[in-house]
Amino acid sequence: MSKSKKTDSNLSATELRARSVANWTKYIESVDLSEELGVGSWVKPTGFEDWHFVMFDKTISFHVQTGKSMMRQGYQEAPSGTRLIGVEDQGERVWYLCAPPEVYLARRERKQQAQLARAATINNEFGSTLASIERIGGNTNVTVKKRDITA
Repeated sequence: MSKSKKTDSNLSATELRARSVANWTKYIESVDLSEELGVGSWVKPTGFEDWHFVMFDKTISFHVQTGKSMMRQGYQEAPSGTRLIGVEDQGERVWYLCAPPEVYLARRERKQQAQLARAATINNEFGSTLASIERIGGNTNVTVKKRDITA
């Protein structure tokens, strides 16, 4: 004799509430444990405390290409003893890179400038397209609100 399991659609509001609260509690406990263990925190060798560290998965080609690109931009292979808490079991799959603060900040600034340039291009193209539509449409009652894209 098998006992039939209730599906969600057959549960009462009280049973669904209890399941929901139990799942939420389990989630919060796992987040608290992760924070307590420092999951996602870097263990950096002495002298590298203010450096920027990144981790890549060597088995994913996009990660490998991004890592190689970052090395051309000044990142170096991280010294032995570097690790990211929570991924220690990945072993040889992980690839750690690091950069001194001046390289990290310069790279971040350059990326931000590129984003702003792309946003300006989009805004200008949209503005010229909107102007041409207004010329074609003549005197119409259509109003388009334009908002600039920012990074």
